[in-house]
Parts: sequence; structure tokens; C-alpha cells
Amino acid sequence: MSYVNLENNSIVGIDCVVYGTPDMELGKKIFENWGLRLDEHTDQSLRFSCGNGGEIVIYHEDTPGLPPRFTDGSNFREQIG
Repeated sequence: MSYVNLENNSIVGIDCVVYGTPDMELGKKIFENWGLRLDEHTDQSLRFSCGNGGEIVIYHEDTPGLPPRFTDGSNFREQIG
């Protein structure tokens, strides 16, 4: 959810959304198909940039420190900002 910051007339919103997945290649394909630019790719993570300056970060679901799922079957893990 975004809102307008009246002090400097900027739009403030979500900076980053974090997902966990068992299939990194499928995660890569989904977000590339949405038109996001892949900025960083390792064996354990993918980092995409959005047109509004936000990021999508995907980690392998076995990554230590990854927040737990919000619901069963969901790979959404965290919203930052």
C-alpha cells in the first residue's frame, strides 16, 4: 500500500517483498515473465528490480533466517517498507 508523503510530495510504499521457493528456476521465470529485471542471481537468491524502485527478492526455501510462511502453501515471507 502506498501513500503520499505531504512533506516532500513523494510516494512512499513497499521497498521490498521477500519470497521463499523450492524451485529457483521457476521463481526466476515467473518474475522475468512479469517484466522485472534480474539484478542478482546466486544459487540461493534472486534479486529483481521494479520500475518504481522496489525489489523482489527470492530465496531458496531452505535458506537459514528466512521468515516463516504466512499461510500454508504460500511462498510470501516478508514485506519491507
